[in-house]
Amino acid sequence: MRDLTVTDLRSYIARVFDLVLVLRRLRSGRRVVRQIAALDGVAGDGGYRLVDVFRGERSAGTDEV
Repeated sequence: MRDLTVTDLRSYIARVFDLVLVLRRLRSGRRVVRQIAALDGVAGDGGYRLVDVFRGERSAGTDEV
C-alpha cells in the first residue's frame, strides 16, 4: 500500500462524499438540520469547497445547546 499525502486524502474524500450535513441538538434533545452543503472538490489552499444547498436560520427563543 502506498503512502497517501494529506492532499491525496482530501481529494479522495471530496470525490467520495457529495453532501455535508450540519446538525444541532436542542436542549429538549431534538435534533435540527442547520446546514446542508455540497462538497465541490478541494480548493487551491487545500481546504474543501462547500456550496450551501440549505442553511437554516437561527430563530430567537430556540433552546439550542
